[in-house]
Amino acid sequence: MADSSKEIEAINSFREALDEKTNERYNDEVYFGSVPNCTKLERGKFIRFMGTSVPAIENPESWVGLPEQAVKQLTDTVKWRAENDVDLYPVATKNNKLPVLYAVRGFDIEDANLTAAPGLSESVLRIASYMGGSCLHKTDKEGCPVYIERLGYHAAKEIAKFTTVDEVLQYHIGCNEFLHRIIDKDCSKKAGKFINRETVIFDCTGMGWHQFHTPALQYLRAISENDQKYYPETMNKLFIVNAPSAFVIVWKMVKGWLDPGTIAKIQILGKDFQEPLLNHISAENLPKFLGGECECSHMPGGCVPSAILGNIPPYVAGEQNPTVVTSYSTEIMEEAKTNPELRGDDAV
Repeated sequence: MADSSKEIEAINSFREALDEKTNERYNDEVYFGSVPNCTKLERGKFIRFMGTSVPAIENPESWVGLPEQAVKQLTDTVKWRAENDVDLYPVATKNNKLPVLYAVRGFDIEDANLTAAPGLSESVLRIASYMGGSCLHKTDKEGCPVYIERLGYHAAKEIAKFTTVDEVLQYHIGCNEFLHRIIDKDCSKKAGKFINRETVIFDCTGMGWHQFHTPALQYLRAISENDQKYYPETMNKLFIVNAPSAFVIVWKMVKGWLDPGTIAKIQILGKDFQEPLLNHISAENLPKFLGGECECSHMPGGCVPSAILGNIPPYVAGEQNPTVVTSYSTEIMEEAKTNPELRGDDAV
């Protein structure tokens, strides 16, 4: 993070541009506090949007014309969140006991797997049944949460055939809100500093040409575009490990969807990935299959449960899992609009 005086200078520049563009509600109620008296969290939110436009906050000469770009991204994000009630999305916490949308290990919320629990939508279980396995698994050496996905085992054609882009986006947004509202707060508290980014590991073990299904790749594009527009600067590092030679061909296409700042954080590795991962993540926090020491033997499926790999039972929706596009039932989505506990407002 930049020197605090440079932070404040950058934020003030941002705010001056913001004041010309937005009303008092955006300025004070949603994202901001007074500068320099705003909290680290509020300052971090400023810097997150500045970070998408400003290569180095330490270099004021680079700000010319850029705060206006950051303001546009911020106001577009606030508008999108308001129009889609994103701030009212329910998220699982240790208090409200909502079912998690994906596996979690090593945080304040109890370790858990995705299950066909009451209130979870059928669409989430259907999506997960075609995924190779995923887990929000402990933290890296900087205190950022680590998300691991067994990308090489995804049933790509089935995802494109039996789910919709809207369902997958709704699921992804629900996961994002849980990460940023609950897990990031937990990590910030434990690290004693502001945490708003995650480290991602995509394991390509098992990947073949069948993964590079054009309709399925469009789902990936929709997710990446959504994140770059509305969740900027929330990725710390992305390690793509066990990448086959065929991946290089597809990467040329995927790279075109990403902004330069995101591309700079991506490291594509073949079989020799252990050292780079261990430089960034302690061995006790890294799964054994990725070169670490962790096995999460206390949980079904271990570190990264996978129905496709058979280390947990298949996901089977029941009557308690309604077929709706949202991640949770309509009743839970509606109750969350008036119940702060379901939104995680009381968390950490």
